[in-house]
Amino acid sequence: MKELPRSTPEEIVEDLRDKAREEADDLNLEISPTAVRIGAARLWSAEDMLEWEAADCIEDLLKQLSRLQG
Repeated sequence: MKELPRSTPEEIVEDLRDKAREEADDLNLEISPTAVRIGAARLWSAEDMLEWEAADCIEDLLKQLSRLQG
């Protein structure tokens, strides 16, 4: 079986944030600018994506571990 590269938690956070930005961009491409202007739709931000929330959770966990070790 092929060995997967090991990523640091920081690399995983960065990857998740990149994916969140891409996902938000993809969703926004589907939204009509007119719908946004009249208030029938809103643009998505990266922070709205689950990947961003997962990155936040990993960062929170790292902070807690650091406090426990420090």
